[in-house]
Amino acid sequence: MAVELNHTIIWAKDKWASARFLAHILGVEAGPQWARFVPVRVGRVTLDFADFTRAAPPALCVSGRRSGI
Repeated sequence: MAVELNHTIIWAKDKWASARFLAHILGVEAGPQWARFVPVRVGRVTLDFADFTRAAPPALCVSGRRSGI
């Protein structure tokens, strides 16, 4: 059985701004919003942007700043 990645969640401070920014760079469209996610389709993979909140922190959060880890 082959394993294939079909989507991943990307946590962001502003899901729409982040999704539009990446979509613009890649020359694709962002959206439409589905549930709490703003999808950006890249080939066969969907990058699902969601808002990060301290009330429900993600298991893994990647940011553009160095955290000192």
